[in-house]
Amino acid sequence: MHQEFLQKITASKVYRQMRDQYCDEVLTNPELLQSLFLLAFDVKNKNHYKAWWVIELVFKEKIGLIEPFLDFFLQNFKTLKHQSSIRPAMRICMFLVQSKNAGQLLSAEAKKIITEFGFDIMISDENVATKVYAARTLFALSKKEPWILTELKPILEQNYASESPGYKAVAREILKERR
Repeated sequence: MHQEFLQKITASKVYRQMRDQYCDEVLTNPELLQSLFLLAFDVKNKNHYKAWWVIELVFKEKIGLIEPFLDFFLQNFKTLKHQSSIRPAMRICMFLVQSKNAGQLLSAEAKKIITEFGFDIMISDENVATKVYAARTLFALSKKEPWILTELKPILEQNYASESPGYKAVAREILKERR
């Protein structure tokens, strides 16, 4: 069943309707997550990023399902190179830090890893959506670690003029914070 499911994902165009269908299938059969994660991190598979599109939707719905895979996720997401993998991985980080049970899910080390990933994204030439998710993730983390906001603000200010309206909107929101 797992192999058949993965073949459907890699062979499809993974339009939103299909991603929603695959997400529902994983939510109904959470045992598929392990195979999906293995595909997602198989960067030699040219279609590995399609697994990320499904994983992102699954964790948007039910972030708690990441718990058995959290260490694996955190240890390996920096190996991703394809933009269509990095963006969902960053968004999952955002879901994690913004979740109600972030304190239970995320150790101090996990928060440190996510913080480093977020700053790496902010200073790289990733696309705007990925940077927006990184900025939101870092901003959420700054609620408990104020130094993060101190480091994030100059990056947002420096890139403000050259970025898109979406980036600017998030930057304005974060820059108006007083600390």
